[in-house]
Amino acid sequence: MLHGAVKPSLNPDALNKLLGQMVNDLGAAVNGALVVLGDGLGIYTALADCGPTTSQKLAERTNLNERHLREWLSAQAASGYVSYDAASETFFLTAEQTAVFADPNSPAAMTGGFYGISSVYHDEPLIAESFRTGAGLPWGKHHTCLFCGTERFFRPGYQANINENWIPALDGVQQKLMAYPLSSWRRSSLNLYSMDLICTRLLSRQRFATLRNSKSRTSISVSLRRKSFQVATMD
Repeated sequence: MLHGAVKPSLNPDALNKLLGQMVNDLGAAVNGALVVLGDGLGIYTALADCGPTTSQKLAERTNLNERHLREWLSAQAASGYVSYDAASETFFLTAEQTAVFADPNSPAAMTGGFYGISSVYHDEPLIAESFRTGAGLPWGKHHTCLFCGTERFFRPGYQANINENWIPALDGVQQKLMAYPLSSWRRSSLNLYSMDLICTRLLSRQRFATLRNSKSRTSISVSLRRKSFQVATMD
């Protein structure tokens, strides 16, 4: 502030609005760690498997401390990530909550995203150094949570869409895939580089350019390579 300048007055309404936003962000940040914790300990899957249950019974099933588990369940219920029935004092997952938290193959699975976010906190010292030096942060230098989180977050969506939506959206590609000799895929020596060559052959630049954006192109390319690898390793 310049010498002699008048200090701006504090607007209580604007301050309260900002504080409210910060409190919400703090809660979301903490809850992200709780999601990773519950996923890593298998609490979501155990809760989905057993149905409505008390914290005591779930603790026995998961071999976890009941008091800690009860606090975690209560926090998750307050966030709407877990459901609670006050009459029976039981916790459970709805079908929607199961799809998001307990089914790794559901297109709605979201837990992987929290692992990716956790990598940002692990990477903070490296990113701070990049701010000082101006150097970039190579992909391979990120914390491993970013890679497992990316895989878990995107894989279900890729698997749900590649055959049903993405390949059919590319003119003629589905026919080419069906016509491609199956024996050509059954080679243990196939790697991601050879998969790229096959995808490039099947997806001509002209057809590939018809997709709306680069994100869609990247999604299809990665998905085709994964799908090709699965086919190549089949008996």
